[in-house]
Parts: sequence; C-alpha cells; structure tokens
Amino acid sequence: PDEPAGHYQLGRLLLARSEIEPGLASLHQAQRLEPARARAYIAEAQWLASHGKTVEAIAKAREGTYAEPSSAAARTLLDGLTTAKPGAGSGSGLIERDDP
Repeated sequence: PDEPAGHYQLGRLLLARSEIEPGLASLHQAQRLEPARARAYIAEAQWLASHGKTVEAIAKAREGTYAEPSSAAARTLLDGLTTAKPGAGSGSGLIERDDP
C-alpha cells in the first residue's frame, strides 16, 4: 500500500464515513507519497472547510498550490476560501470536483 492513489481514495472514503483520524492519516500519507500532486491537499482542505476550520483549510489549500502550481482546482479552492464572506455557510467557495 505505497500507492498514493489508494491512500487518497481511502482517505476520502474514511472521511465520508466520519472516520476522521484514519481518513486524515490516509490523506497525509498520500501527500507524503505524492508531494507534487494537489489532490490530497484539496480533499483535506475541503473537509476542513466543511467543518468550519477555515484558517486550516486555507493553509492546506495553499499547500496544494505549492505542491502542484498548475492545479486549477487548488487555485480555485484557495480563491474561494479566501474570498468567502464570513457566515456565508460552510459550503462557500468549495469545489466538489475530483482532481484526478
């Protein structure tokens, strides 16, 4: 299980099942195994934002843009998080697109 895609998909699945610690651990493993790909950073940032952790979400989305500067999904997410109005709802600025 040193496949980044497997850790990425497992992390998303576990977070969707509210298995937070193992889900985040899987995403972190994907980030370590594939540091130049934004998708695991994006998934974590989206989860953080949807749970009201906007500051952490912005930091993680920013890491995604550093990891993969050409990722439009990471830039769009970061832009959405940094321009969202406070109190606009947990979904503000979030993208649901999966960046393969």
